[in-house]
Amino acid sequence: MKLLLKISFLLISITLYAQNGGIYEINSGRKGVKLFDSGNFRGKWSEIISLNLNNDGLSDLMLINHNKTKLKMLSVKDKITKVNSDIEMNFLWNFVNAVDLNGDKISEIVFMDSSCVNGRVCSYSTSENKYICDTLKSLSAIENPSHVIALRTDKSDSEKLLMYSSKSGIAAVYMVDQGNNLVKITDEFNLQKGFDQLIATNTNGDKISELMLLNKKKQFYKLVTFKENNVNTILDSVKVSIKWDNVINGNFGSGRSQGDFIFNSKSSGKQHIFKLDFNGLLVPFKYPTCNLGAKWDMIVPGKFSYNYTDGILLYKN
Repeated sequence: MKLLLKISFLLISITLYAQNGGIYEINSGRKGVKLFDSGNFRGKWSEIISLNLNNDGLSDLMLINHNKTKLKMLSVKDKITKVNSDIEMNFLWNFVNAVDLNGDKISEIVFMDSSCVNGRVCSYSTSENKYICDTLKSLSAIENPSHVIALRTDKSDSEKLLMYSSKSGIAAVYMVDQGNNLVKITDEFNLQKGFDQLIATNTNGDKISELMLLNKKKQFYKLVTFKENNVNTILDSVKVSIKWDNVINGNFGSGRSQGDFIFNSKSSGKQHIFKLDFNGLLVPFKYPTCNLGAKWDMIVPGKFSYNYTDGILLYKN
C-alpha cells in the first residue's frame, strides 16, 4: 500500500512538473529542441516578461506576482540562474513594461498605476546585482488608459511608451527623460475603440515599430506605423478567420525580422502561426499550426539561444 502511494505521488509530481513547460527553440514555426526545463518557473506568477539585464544578445526573464507585488529575476545563458532574491515592491501597479530608455540595449522597468499618474522607474545595477527604483513623475497621462506598451516611433536607439484607451480609442506617445519625468511627445490621436491587445513589432529591420492592434471579439486587426512620431495607418480593418485568446509576436523563422505571430487559443490548446507579408497581411506558415501541446497559461517569446530565431517559454500555473 505504501509503495502504491509513493508511486502515485511520484506520477502526480512528474505530471505537474511536465505541465509547467520550459523553454524551447522554434524552427519554421514548429516547436524544436528543449533548451531549459521548468524548475526555475515554479510558483503562481501572473505575468512573465522577457527583457535584457545586459547586452549579451540573450533575453532574461522577469516573473511577476501582481497580487503580492513580488518579482523574481532570472538570467538566461548556458543555464538559468536566479539574479537575486525575490523583490518585494512597496507599490501596487497595473502596467509594467521592460523599456530600453537609454538606447543601450539594457532594459529599464517602468511600473504605473491604473491612472498612469503614479509609477516607478527601475534600473539594473550590475555592481549591486539588483534593480534600483526611483519615482516616475507623470504630468499628463491620457484618460482611462487600458494599455501601455514600449515601442520605437523614430530612428533613435531609445524606446518610448504608447498609452491607449480602449474605451475612447485615444492614444499618445511618451518618453521618460533623465529626471524620470514622463513627458508627452505627441498630440493625442485616435486609434479606434475596442482593441484588447497591442503589439509593437518590426518587420523591416529598421528602428521604427509597426503597431498591430487586435480585437479578438470581432476577429480583426489594424496595422499602423510611425514617421517622426506621427502615426500612419497601413491597414485599417483586416479580418482573421480563426478565434484566439492572445497573440505572441517574434522571429519564428519566416525571415521577416520580428514579423511572425502565433495566435493562441487557451480553450482549445491550439496555435496558428502567420507571418506579415510586405503589404501587412497575415500569411500562414508552411505548417500553419504549431505543436506546442497543452493549454498554456503563458507563451513568452525571447532570444534564449544564439540561434537566429526566437525561442518561447511555455508556462502553466
